[in-house]
Amino acid sequence: MSHIPQRLPVWDLLKLFAIFLVMWGHSITAFSSSVSEQNPVFIRLNGFHVGLFMMISGYFSLSAFRLSPLRFLSKKFYQLVYPCFAWGGVKWVIIETALIITGGLASLTLSGLLSDLYWFSDFWFLKSCFLCFCIAYLGHILPIKSRYWMPLTVIVSQVVPPFSIPFMYPCFLAGMVLRKDEGLMKWIVSHPSVLLVLFSMMLFGWNQEAWNKSHGIPAGVLSSDVFTWVGLLFYRSYRLMLGVVGGLTFISLFHNVFTKACCSPVIKTLSEWGRYTLELYIVQHFVLEQTLCHFIQFDNYSLTVFSVLISPVASVLVLLLCLCIIRLIYQSRTLSKFLFAKEPPSVA
Repeated sequence: MSHIPQRLPVWDLLKLFAIFLVMWGHSITAFSSSVSEQNPVFIRLNGFHVGLFMMISGYFSLSAFRLSPLRFLSKKFYQLVYPCFAWGGVKWVIIETALIITGGLASLTLSGLLSDLYWFSDFWFLKSCFLCFCIAYLGHILPIKSRYWMPLTVIVSQVVPPFSIPFMYPCFLAGMVLRKDEGLMKWIVSHPSVLLVLFSMMLFGWNQEAWNKSHGIPAGVLSSDVFTWVGLLFYRSYRLMLGVVGGLTFISLFHNVFTKACCSPVIKTLSEWGRYTLELYIVQHFVLEQTLCHFIQFDNYSLTVFSVLISPVASVLVLLLCLCIIRLIYQSRTLSKFLFAKEPPSVA
């Protein structure tokens, strides 16, 4: 029997933690003029935080596979891709209007909207999640057992370059496996110390060289020797294992720490915030990555102070501000349907 999750506070807390890690990484990039790819904290956060997020998505994905192909495609498109169009249009109007006001070049026309492609370039995680759902669904409907279609889809994902699918899909699939295998889930929850030690060791070895060699395709790689190819394969595999182990570690830790404390008023409030992760991901793009980054810089502080103290505190403040904006949007049923493709939640 598969492990069927309910709306448990521990999972919403985990989602809130994951979106906080995303904002922390974005704060390091936004609030400093230094190269983020040379920041040790940024490199280590990006080694696992999106993997954790995608693993959670995969864990709660199985109900979608009971839908017909047309219903599945329309539901997931509306849930994950449509907001990219809606908010991309909002961004286009804001930027083009600002250019008109300041006397710059602008193209406030339909052709301008299509050419600027705000809807395509931003919110990459939502589109990555949509593609992961589609790849898994296609594998699921194949007339073969899961032990065959799962590795087959992993192989297919490695030749789908957009939106970090080669890294994201295996993490998504790991979440699916975790939900389907109740025994594995129990083992993960029962061994937080083992996972934490392994994750810490892997995170220690994740440095700038590993980061650089795990992303993109180096120039001249086709004419490189076998050692170069082995190195690329090693670092890409290392990144994938770091993402999976990191995700499993925090799933185990959160279940052990917060399951018995879910009745606390503070935990209840935080878990309610965790239900807004999709909205937080979108709104922080405007608040943090497009607005505050132009007005706030912390270049006068040391790298350590900025990375481990200032940027996480700033992330919490940005998160609270985004929650306020989201609550305001949810005051209008029309606005919430247009921007988030959702009805206003009862807790809003």
